[in-house]
Amino acid sequence: MDLDATLNLLASKPEISVDLAEIALQLARDEYPDLDVEAYLSQLTAMAHESQRYLAGGLEARLAGLCRYLFHDMGFRGNVQTYYDPRNSYLNEVIERRTGIPITWRPAIDRPGMRACCGASDGPTLSHQFGQPTRHSARADRPADAEQSEKCLLEC
Repeated sequence: MDLDATLNLLASKPEISVDLAEIALQLARDEYPDLDVEAYLSQLTAMAHESQRYLAGGLEARLAGLCRYLFHDMGFRGNVQTYYDPRNSYLNEVIERRTGIPITWRPAIDRPGMRACCGASDGPTLSHQFGQPTRHSARADRPADAEQSEKCLLEC
C-alpha cells in the first residue's frame, strides 16, 4: 500500500472504501519501523474466521455474538486506567495488549465485524461507552433490500 497516495485519495474522496486497519498499521510504522503489517492483518483475518461460530441468527444475535467474542473471550477493553498512554494510539499495540481507546481499536474490531458479522463493508460499529469502562455498544445498519434497512443497537 502506498500510504501517501491512499491518504491523499481519502482526503479528496472521503466516501471511498478503505481498509482502516491497514492504514492504521501503516501509520504505526512511524513509531515501529519494523512492524509487520501483514502479520497483524493476518491476526485480524484469523479473528474474523474464529468469530464465525458466534454469529448465528438475525442481526441482533450476530452483534451480541460478536460482542461476546471480542469483549469477553478475546478480552478487548477500553484503557480507562491510562487513557493517554501513547500506545493506545497504535493499532499493533491495541491488538497485542487488547486494550486501547475507541478511535484506535475500532479498526481492530470493525474489520472482523465487517467480514464476519455482516459479510461486507457495511459492518457494525462497536465502541467503548465513554465514562463506562465495562460497557460497550454495538450498532449496525445493513440494507436488507433496496427498500429497508435492518438496524440494531445493543449494549454488550
